[in-house]
Amino acid sequence: MPKIEELKNKMICGDWVVIGKMLNITAKNAQQTFTRPDSKRYEAVLNAVEMVIENREKLLTNPKK
Repeated sequence: MPKIEELKNKMICGDWVVIGKMLNITAKNAQQTFTRPDSKRYEAVLNAVEMVIENREKLLTNPKK
């Protein structure tokens, strides 16, 4: 699962809080679900992780001046 490891490496402090708020679950629950591929919320958490990372990278590479 190189994709999962890549996502883990790109996560920063506070991402789980944002993901939890996006999915209306706790940050701890989001983090635990991310480690359980058989969970019913796994796909939603994975998509949210990808969105948070992608949007952060966009914002940091294209800062408004």
